[in-house]
Amino acid sequence: MLTPYIESTIGLGLFLDKKGNAIYFQHGGGNEGFRCMLMAHKEKGYGAAIMVNSDNGQIINEILRSIAGEYQWENFLPPPHEIVTVPAQQLAANVGRYLVNPDRVLAVTVENGKLFAQPTQSPKIEFFPITSNKFIRKDNTTQYSFLPNASGTVDTVLIRFDGGESRAPRLANGVMIPYDYLLAEKFEEAAAAYRRIKQNQPDNIAVSENRLNGLGYELLNQQKFPAAIAVFKVNVEFYLQSANTYDSLGEAYMLGGNKELAIKNYQKSLELNPQNQGAVQMLKKLGQIK
Repeated sequence: MLTPYIESTIGLGLFLDKKGNAIYFQHGGGNEGFRCMLMAHKEKGYGAAIMVNSDNGQIINEILRSIAGEYQWENFLPPPHEIVTVPAQQLAANVGRYLVNPDRVLAVTVENGKLFAQPTQSPKIEFFPITSNKFIRKDNTTQYSFLPNASGTVDTVLIRFDGGESRAPRLANGVMIPYDYLLAEKFEEAAAAYRRIKQNQPDNIAVSENRLNGLGYELLNQQKFPAAIAVFKVNVEFYLQSANTYDSLGEAYMLGGNKELAIKNYQKSLELNPQNQGAVQMLKKLGQIK
């Protein structure tokens, strides 16, 4: 089970994390209202299983790192950092929205003399300064450096993570990403924005089938049916031969109360994948199959 197969980080049903000479195996999971994580050392037999009764599983990594520190897990944690004090004026210079990818923003704020950031679709996190412009977080090893331009204005966040780095430029005031349009119930604008991303960056993760499907279900779970339908319709448009996109759109229409369009999309999903028993069951429920 712990032998790498498709990639060096994927075993049989488990994921492998190499930390120095140590190898850990892990798998997360969850359903509505619950999140969990299993992590253990491949050779030494210690590990932890963490379960939280919340859709927000952000605290899991923080708990895991605390356990690893207390029990001195091999190479699990990076060297400790000393937290420094940054003047309020300099913290304030970092406030703004930074574009991580075409549909993900890092929204940076200052609250009670502390710096916080909220990535799109994620909870707010506190940033801890280790230099005047470099910050870390409690739940993983990612580092964020706020970089000034030639005039001295902070206009970029350099994000360093395990295996690489990326740059997030500051967004001008009023600029909206597709997700912003969805929350504002501007669905035509959201669809047009996703189309532009697909046209200009067809392989960008923001418009991948799995990402859009996951976004649609997130909105569906929040009972934002029109927004979810808008996302699923875009996903169908981008991936016309995918049975799964029609299946998801059918579910959104069904939950939103549009039986006719739910049936139409479940039938199309079944046409593309005759083995889709989920679509069969839904069509039975909708009275289309005896």
